[in-house]
Amino acid sequence: MAITLTQFRASLGKLADGLSDEQIQERLDFTYRFSEGFYEWFSERKGTGVEAITGAYTSDVRADTARDFERVRAMKKGIHLLPQTDEELVKEAKKHEKRYPYKQ
Repeated sequence: MAITLTQFRASLGKLADGLSDEQIQERLDFTYRFSEGFYEWFSERKGTGVEAITGAYTSDVRADTARDFERVRAMKKGIHLLPQTDEELVKEAKKHEKRYPYKQ
């Protein structure tokens, strides 16, 4: 079903204020390309229609999430956000450390 430029402009509402017909057409073309790309992605993944709300699709999403979580966890092994200090430097610093009692 094709949508006219006037219909698309009306659907944009205030977002269309001040835009030329060419700019509106660019947005409409982008919307068509996006929807076609999403349709292709979804059909490759699970087909179209009712599969989107089935347990099979939900379990695939959960499996993807778990796989991503494990991948990120595996990448973080041995990574420290701050540089690790030298043990000798820590020992020397502790020799000169002064602790003050809390005043209550």
